[in-house]
Amino acid sequence: MKFHLLLAIQLLSVIHLAAQSEGNRYPATFLNTDLPGSNKKWNNVNNVSASDNNYASFDDLAGAGSYTDYLVATNFGFNIPAGTIITGIRVEIECSDPNNRTRDYSVRIVQNGVIVGTDNARNEPFTPADSYILYGGPADSWGVAWTNALINDPGFGVAISVKRAVADGTPTAGQVNSIRITVNFNYLTLPVLLTSFTATKQTSSVQLNWKTSSEANMDHYEVERSSNGVSFSSIANVASMNTPVANYNYIDTRPSPGISYYRLNMKEITGEQKYSPVAAVSFARNSNTTFLYPSPWEKGATLNISNMNSEKLTIYFMNAAGQVLSTVVTESGSVSTETLMNRRGVIYYKIFDQAKNQLGAGSLLIL
Repeated sequence: MKFHLLLAIQLLSVIHLAAQSEGNRYPATFLNTDLPGSNKKWNNVNNVSASDNNYASFDDLAGAGSYTDYLVATNFGFNIPAGTIITGIRVEIECSDPNNRTRDYSVRIVQNGVIVGTDNARNEPFTPADSYILYGGPADSWGVAWTNALINDPGFGVAISVKRAVADGTPTAGQVNSIRITVNFNYLTLPVLLTSFTATKQTSSVQLNWKTSSEANMDHYEVERSSNGVSFSSIANVASMNTPVANYNYIDTRPSPGISYYRLNMKEITGEQKYSPVAAVSFARNSNTTFLYPSPWEKGATLNISNMNSEKLTIYFMNAAGQVLSTVVTESGSVSTETLMNRRGVIYYKIFDQAKNQLGAGSLLIL
């Protein structure tokens, strides 16, 4: 079984030009989000939209170790251009506590509306008068992979929770005046043209082939494999030929049971890198294993299903909590994607036949 992905598409190896930045941008969407174990909610969350002495605040955190829900600010209106690599994110929170009884508790980034990544809280006290506390920086990605589209998405932002700083009878009076974000990025240059990347099922192995043109300054290709289409690990290192036209191949003799996903991590001599699209091959545990591909899937492209017998199949798309987001029925080798157009990130699916037998399950990364 062979899956051809995006022929003659231009992928970029990475060379850094002068660092660029876009900011300081303020949010347009705000909410209070529950944080397990929290003691207080935020009030007037929309007041953090500008530095204007209007404040988001919370009622007194009375007990030692008590902390608030998350104040989530998103929709910063970024317009990072295509052909860039995100190098860092700096968050500045303008805040104060006239009683000097508040410190930050948790500060995390928001991607696609979901709180993710490294907690960059610094246990920093809120000063009696308004001042800025800085989190992250030009080289800090907060433990998350980024693209310009993810930064430009309205679901990009930051979440902050604060705590009582001193266990005494003086009330907390913490407040946030504004939140702003600056994003640092570099442009990508020196294109490498990947004209094909295929994965072909053999008897008990997978033959990977790829072809490049205009190849220059490449060091090597790392072949990566995944069993879920999200978490990849390196299985081989193939040296670059650095010729005008180059053909490469690799045989994976130990594919994953079920579905094996493959991609190339194309590394430049500077150490920078770019990923290829993903190819998938099924070594079914039984003859009924069914799956969706490609993953990642880009909106506007065809979403395929391994429905060899053109059965009537029902696909349930779900979030990480198992809640059904949408249901799609197909009798062909492709799947209607209308219900996915407003989704980004990883969602999950299960596939059933008309007799309610589960034929497959997996995850789908939506770009």
